[in-house]
Amino acid sequence: RRMADTGVDAVIVLPNQLAVPDEGEHDLRPRLEQLLAETGDIPLGLYECPQPYHRLLSPDIVAWAAATGRFRYIKDTARDPARIEPKVQAAAGSPMALFNAAVGSALVSLRHGAAGVSPVAANIYPDLFAWLCNNVDHPRADWLQSRLTVMDAVVKLKYPQSAKRYLATRLGMPIGTRTRIAEHDWDGYDDLVQGALADMVAGVRARVDAT
Repeated sequence: RRMADTGVDAVIVLPNQLAVPDEGEHDLRPRLEQLLAETGDIPLGLYECPQPYHRLLSPDIVAWAAATGRFRYIKDTARDPARIEPKVQAAAGSPMALFNAAVGSALVSLRHGAAGVSPVAANIYPDLFAWLCNNVDHPRADWLQSRLTVMDAVVKLKYPQSAKRYLATRLGMPIGTRTRIAEHDWDGYDDLVQGALADMVAGVRARVDAT
């Protein structure tokens, strides 16, 4: 409720905070129901956060959550299109929008009906993901998907520190590199890798802008 009072559109809930690893969805659902009962009409979202442990939701509980009308968003981290599509279908026709966190399956999930994507690399080049979301049937969409997949591997090296350093050194954003998790050593090799990423992003962006 305190978070909702800040004016956010919805408050995101992590299912792995409501059940321990060896508990099933028969334990999780009553706790979600209790949360709904105690939070009035506050719009909520779900995020299958992989830390401190990875809890993926089944299509059944996604369908239940969607049917409540309270959940507006789910950040899916299953990665595999075969596991994502059933959840897209489970949320279809409801206020719940499914966003895929995995870059490698971004385009296929969008073509299966996902509402969007929410990868860590969107911290660095969100415009490229926006273009992909808006042009899923464009002849260049598959070309962009392959480049995004390769670039994502570089972004995840020493993430989230890598993203903050990119924003500071490559884009001039007034931001430090301190993170909420353990920081890594950063040396000249890492700068070279990020420089190569910046060059690739610029080249990809130029080709997309030319379409």
